[in-house]
Amino acid sequence: MNIYEMYIHNGNKCGFKVRRNNWPQTGFAIVISIDGKKEGELDGKPPYFGNPKVIAWHVNDKKIRPLLSPGTYNYTFLEHGEPKK
Repeated sequence: MNIYEMYIHNGNKCGFKVRRNNWPQTGFAIVISIDGKKEGELDGKPPYFGNPKVIAWHVNDKKIRPLLSPGTYNYTFLEHGEPKK
């Protein structure tokens, strides 16, 4: 799933954890907003919804900044710090 699909999988809500496949196992980010929204349906057509900006809190460096390439399939949805099965 890409970040937008993960958002839908999470009940159209932010607050879920993700890890990019090339990040260290200890690294993850928490999605804060997508196109300025914290919840609700995304505008546009799946699976990319027009590639809106995704803002996340990056735990390792404790910074809030955009996720790079949120439309790619290089992220893993995490639940409680572990990959969701």
